[in-house]
Amino acid sequence: MSIEALDGKSAETVTENYEYFLFDPEIARDRDDEDHCDEVASALNNRGDHELFIRGKRIIWSIDARVFKRFTMESSIVKVCWCHLGHTAEALLCILQIDRLKIHSTSGEVVSVQLSVNTTLLPSVYSQPPSAHHHPSTAT
Repeated sequence: MSIEALDGKSAETVTENYEYFLFDPEIARDRDDEDHCDEVASALNNRGDHELFIRGKRIIWSIDARVFKRFTMESSIVKVCWCHLGHTAEALLCILQIDRLKIHSTSGEVVSVQLSVNTTLLPSVYSQPPSAHHHPSTAT
């Protein structure tokens, strides 16, 4: 059974676009190697295929075609990525929605920041070639 089917919607009746990406579980592991949640630590030790499937307001994190976690958001999802902010050890799942940024930690904490601008109106840095991104240069 595919993850699309596990989303609870048949492929014939869905009109929403979807995307998915495979990721190395090392990306979601804490930098200090001390995961705070035994369930997550166990899942991240599984070297199988880790995938995020995104459609509409839903995200499914699967491991080897088995659902590990499901997330349902309040509004449509624009982008999803794993990250480490600053010097924090814990991996964070950052979810950019039309009207908010939601950050889920692997230990279960959730932070939601309401945005004052509709993110669909912003130009996407993901659609630009890497050389088009602005990076401050250092003085020589």
